[in-house]
Amino acid sequence: MSKKLLKKIQAIVLALALVCMLMPAMSLRVQAASFTFDNCISDTELYSSGCLKSMKVKIIPSGDYATAYGKIAIHSKKVQYNYQNPYLDSSQANWNNVDNDFLKTNDGLVAWSAGSEFCWTNWNSGTSDGSNIVTVNFNDGEINLNTSATFYIYLWTRSDNYGIYTDGLIGSLNAGNGQLKVGDTVVASSSSVDKSALTTAISEATAYYNSIQATYADIASTLNTAIATAQAVADNSSATAQEVADAVTALNTAKSTAESAVSTATTSNTTTTADYSFSNCYDCQRSPSYPKKGQNCAASSFTNPLIGYQQRGSTTAGNWTLTYIGLFKDNTSASSHIAEVASSVQSSYNLSSSDNVPIYELKDGDTHIAYGTLCGLSENNSKALFIGDNWFGGAGYVLSTEALSGSYTFSITTDIIVGY
Repeated sequence: MSKKLLKKIQAIVLALALVCMLMPAMSLRVQAASFTFDNCISDTELYSSGCLKSMKVKIIPSGDYATAYGKIAIHSKKVQYNYQNPYLDSSQANWNNVDNDFLKTNDGLVAWSAGSEFCWTNWNSGTSDGSNIVTVNFNDGEINLNTSATFYIYLWTRSDNYGIYTDGLIGSLNAGNGQLKVGDTVVASSSSVDKSALTTAISEATAYYNSIQATYADIASTLNTAIATAQAVADNSSATAQEVADAVTALNTAKSTAESAVSTATTSNTTTTADYSFSNCYDCQRSPSYPKKGQNCAASSFTNPLIGYQQRGSTTAGNWTLTYIGLFKDNTSASSHIAEVASSVQSSYNLSSSDNVPIYELKDGDTHIAYGTLCGLSENNSKALFIGDNWFGGAGYVLSTEALSGSYTFSITTDIIVGY
């Protein structure tokens, strides 16, 4: 080889070396990532409507890439953003800047993966700790297995060098005929079983639960457990017709049991609705003013009763009766002061609400005397303690089938709430 030819070869080698030194290492670019999409969809969960509720996506990059962060996005149409023409350039590379409404309108965005971004470039086919499995949640109706459609699973990447863009198409899902497929593989199947009766039962039981939870917490808690059990059947895409029917029966039974328990509790927590008759009615001093079942109540200083608001009568003798008219919640306008009585009773007996305070009418013959609460019975119902609306906050009465004077001690056998 001549010296002249050797110098030419050396010059070419040197030039190529300089070019390589000046060019960036293309293998380190985060661009056009490719993925292995085999058995990558798992743990699909459906709504009772037959729509996809959630799924897990395993991310297996095919190749080595520079550090970058990403999120999974599901689109109903193909997206063209890439590192050369990103959705957001590097100066805006922040997930907070992503306009979801724009993507939904223009690029068919259906859902993002749950949680924060992940460093997907750390994963490969050898990743076995489950860190490369990402959960994606959907709203009811977004992916309906009974509606034919194709959905595309994209990795969106955030790179300091290029911005935010769709780095690669991981794979696609095909919905239709009650199934969700990856290629020919069914990854989810909605049940053809009619669950409308179960949905109705759950709705009705939930409404009843909401109506009683504040007052009857224990009863409501038991019903809520039954609702949760029924909901699990409703959400189970593999539930059989018999399982659905059994769930409906069980939940309706639980609701009926709760209704019966509330009815029993309401009855036992109020005095009887029967009328009571007495020959004498008194205003007196009582201790305690609001006695409870099993307690003694000492009464003294008997005098003529109030027969109108702050108006005292002329005698204790008469044809006195107490007649149940209903609960306070249904008789809030019985008088201008009945709410004060109900509030005092609620406070004195530590009731969660005044709604179920029983309201009675006190009469002398055919003459109305007061509305109020019968809060204690004694001696086979021959003595009664009544709080009426003829005084601010409630006027205390003692009614008896015999004349009383001096002082008298009552043994309370029934009060506003049984069980104290």
